[in-house]
Amino acid sequence: MGVQLNGICSEWQKGKCEEILGIIEPPLETKVQRAVNLLCRGPRFSPTEAQALSRAIAEMQNTYTDTQICLPKDINACQRPDSLWDFTFIRPPGDGGLYWMNLRDFVQGEAPAKASKYFNIIPSNMRFVCFDGEPDLERLMTGDFAVVGGCAPKNPETIYHWAWEAWRVAVGIPIGNVYPTAVALMNRGAQNAGYHDTGAIWREELEMEDLEGEMKALWSAVEPLYALLHAVVRHFLVEKYRNNPLGDFTEHGKIPAHILGNMWSQNWASLHSLLMPDVNLDLEANIRATNWTALDMVEHAEDFFTSVGLRKMPRKFWQYSQFEKSNATRCHGTAANMFMPDDYRMIVCAEKTLEDFYVIHHEFGHLAYYSAYRNQPTIFQEGTNSAFQEAIGDALV
Repeated sequence: MGVQLNGICSEWQKGKCEEILGIIEPPLETKVQRAVNLLCRGPRFSPTEAQALSRAIAEMQNTYTDTQICLPKDINACQRPDSLWDFTFIRPPGDGGLYWMNLRDFVQGEAPAKASKYFNIIPSNMRFVCFDGEPDLERLMTGDFAVVGGCAPKNPETIYHWAWEAWRVAVGIPIGNVYPTAVALMNRGAQNAGYHDTGAIWREELEMEDLEGEMKALWSAVEPLYALLHAVVRHFLVEKYRNNPLGDFTEHGKIPAHILGNMWSQNWASLHSLLMPDVNLDLEANIRATNWTALDMVEHAEDFFTSVGLRKMPRKFWQYSQFEKSNATRCHGTAANMFMPDDYRMIVCAEKTLEDFYVIHHEFGHLAYYSAYRNQPTIFQEGTNSAFQEAIGDALV
């Protein structure tokens, strides 16, 4: 249904723009000109192209959201972390089966480059425990080993490395098979509208005359601080792993991605106790010590946003949003404007963690923006641009 809807929307946009551009005459009121520009810029797809792109994107999203990494229940990850490499299984989306993944050969570069088939060699009496990428493996990367029994492994970096590699192999191979098709379709839509490629559309959205120059200036301003921060983090990590060296990791080398406390190495907050051992700022422990439910966390987020003068979420938000993980669904944090009166919704699979508290606030940032612009024409209810929209919730956190 979503694929068909995207095809209909694309055809509607194309027809509406042709109609508008055929009847309007300059000079236009500034607000009208702005609305026309927003509606009519960007790619142009035929219904067939729009549906093909929607299918490709949906397949990649489903792979990312619904793929699970599984281990036999009798594997003790803390006592035998090396065994993880030999007993890793994949549960693909929409497939009831489990497939063995020769992860050790993949990591050592001995597996075929296009190994997209796994081998169903599972004994009928073997039982498994399975993990989602979000939130299970994401939490594991922060040092929260509750998903593997709540143990305290002597060599946690082995488990971090396993999770980092297993997730990328499990979702990277099938997504990699679809991604080139999606890129080709996106570029075709851009070229249909007179752009060189999709990158030109993304840059246009930011509406900056010298985007490259601005980015270089910003990086020049923050690079000294980042280099210093990187060096401090590297120093403490080298000290931590001195007795258990990680390859060629040295005071002057690159930091292995899997020991930075995040599946994407982009958030180093979980390293705070290592970097500042004398500062009692364990927010994660504070969150765990509360009696909050997922609903409580959402209500606390709403309290903050209303405290700075923004609106409370309307009844439909509480009625139709999903805050907790269920056996029937796995999810990536999402905020949605339903483009109906006072209808905004959130999907999160929240548990009592600092990361989920952050995700809830981030998604609330989107919703607060939608709500604040509710009286604007629909075309003006989206964020100024995608970068700005993503930054609101993060800045407030």
